[in-house]
Amino acid sequence: MKILLGLILVLGLVSEARAEVDNVYGKGQRKAVTEFKRPFNRIGRLEGPDSTYCTASLVGSNLILTAAHCIANEKHELMTGAYHFILPNGGGTAGVIKFWYGSLNAANTREQDWAILKLDAPLGTANGYFGTDDITDIQSQLNHHLMIAGYSSQFSDQYALTYEEGCSIRSLQADGKVGHHDCDAAPGDSGAPILSCVENNICQIVAIHVAAYQGGSGQALTLESFTEQFANISTSASNFSQAILQARQEQ
Repeated sequence: MKILLGLILVLGLVSEARAEVDNVYGKGQRKAVTEFKRPFNRIGRLEGPDSTYCTASLVGSNLILTAAHCIANEKHELMTGAYHFILPNGGGTAGVIKFWYGSLNAANTREQDWAILKLDAPLGTANGYFGTDDITDIQSQLNHHLMIAGYSSQFSDQYALTYEEGCSIRSLQADGKVGHHDCDAAPGDSGAPILSCVENNICQIVAIHVAAYQGGSGQALTLESFTEQFANISTSASNFSQAILQARQEQ
């Protein structure tokens, strides 16, 4: 657990050894994905070498986007070992061979809590991916109806992708680089994309979920409504959009 501004900041990362949690508002709005079309076929489960898992999204034919703390060990170093990215509904599996990231110690700088990973197989060729035009700035989406999708055993089986529509970025922090949001989130959702979608399931990544305020409890909070004191936290797409372009060019 990380201490920030007198509150315990809890990550949406899951392992057998840790039970770190995020916040749910109201009765919980997450639903199971039943049709694995765009954008859901581009959102997979990232398994780490220490039995943790997070959520990640295809942002290139062989690139995925997730939270940086998902690849960090307790010493804030790159966690070594085998990673596996698994798409839903038999969409494919790949290992990880290269990393780009903001910071592996991002507890106090959530705008740097992003990572781009290169896969050893081009899963995006068959499934599609979030391209350059599919990433937008968080500031233009404040209080708009958005969607989150990720993997969490709190809402369903840990291998099942669930989503919530109609949630929002409620406020901006760190000069607009960090957003407090009211999308339900739970262990395993770190790295989950927060999406702005229009007709025909065309979606843009606005931000990714990275953490939550727990008010010192260290326990999952189910609240009647959103409050800033117990906000879920996201890092804006503007923090990693250029890094995605760089990663594509370096391949």
